[in-house]
Amino acid sequence: MISIFIKAISIILHRLYKPVAKTMFYFRFEKRKRQHQLFKYFGFDVVYKKGDGAVYHISSGYSYEPDVIEAISCHIKQGGVMMDVGSNIGLITLAVLHDNPTISSYCFEPSTYAYQSFQRTIKINHLERSVILSRLGLWNRAQTLTFHTHGINNALGDGVHDTKRAGTAEKIKIQTTTLDAYIKRHAIKKVDLIKVDVEGAEKMVLEGAVDTIRAFHPVIIFEANPVNLKAYSLLPDDIYDFFDGTLNYNIYSLDQKRLKKEDFVKITKKIDNYMGVFNAKS
Repeated sequence: MISIFIKAISIILHRLYKPVAKTMFYFRFEKRKRQHQLFKYFGFDVVYKKGDGAVYHISSGYSYEPDVIEAISCHIKQGGVMMDVGSNIGLITLAVLHDNPTISSYCFEPSTYAYQSFQRTIKINHLERSVILSRLGLWNRAQTLTFHTHGINNALGDGVHDTKRAGTAEKIKIQTTTLDAYIKRHAIKKVDLIKVDVEGAEKMVLEGAVDTIRAFHPVIIFEANPVNLKAYSLLPDDIYDFFDGTLNYNIYSLDQKRLKKEDFVKITKKIDNYMGVFNAKS
């Protein structure tokens, strides 16, 4: 009699507990699932987290770096190879890939959130053959560096040094390599374009790519923001001298106006993005 009573109680408790457990499971599952969301962008499903500053910018009706996207699309041919250094969640590469579906884009993003989101985007859109994503940071030598990351809403401000433009930063350790070493290791046979936007560290990245640049003469789309450069004890003058002297490159605005040094230094106070083109006449 006692055993029957105990069995009856256990059945009742099981029936009471099961829906509670089921509810808890679905709540935890849905909560995890909601951490990453999707939005349509140039025909691709892009993975992001709520609060992403770049996605909010787009959802508010603004275009993301339209001048950069147009410049890259104009200067990379079908079947071309580009390096996207500081790719974030992939907004530049995906937009260019939409217009040039046969290109290959090698992307570098050491930030945890951006890397994981972009990795998921590549997978769900079946872009593994077109987009090769690495978590390595690019620098002028291989080493372990401190990297400053910010909240999701300011993830575009992540960088080796903190520019103080993107709010409170947390520090993580990242592994770096040079673009020259990466190109050699992966036996990449050509590079048509390098886009580098790394919050002031563009010169250090390009110092590690000198052999690649001299071998292939790629178009270089780069950012030069005086506030970001200051975090690395650099001036716009230093960037111009590096392109003109070390690389033998001319600097242009993205609307293809060649810039003299004094013009470049002056307009960096208003404009962030530029284009470097090999000076074949010298």
